[in-house]
Amino acid sequence: MAATSSSCSAPATAAPKTAYALFLHRAELQRRRKQFARVSQTKIHLTGQLINKLKQRLHNCTYEDLQILVRESKFKQLLEQNLQHRRKQLKAIAKKSPKLKRLQK
Repeated sequence: MAATSSSCSAPATAAPKTAYALFLHRAELQRRRKQFARVSQTKIHLTGQLINKLKQRLHNCTYEDLQILVRESKFKQLLEQNLQHRRKQLKAIAKKSPKLKRLQK
């Protein structure tokens, strides 16, 4: 997902927000019962930060870096669409089942 050894790659030391988001994402992936929404939200957050870093260095980027930027943007949009679709599914199921509605609160 990230560009390696290019003029547009992220610095070696990650910002505290990014490091904590990575920690949360790894912790969620290690859980026995993963929560789709939580995993997707951290992916969206991390991908958004990567896109922002690439955009900040846009004037120094190579053609490959621009391709990476486009790919990451599409990936983020896909994740957001999947998350939105999942929320709609859960709402539809909650309308049918009062017991599930109580579990979501």
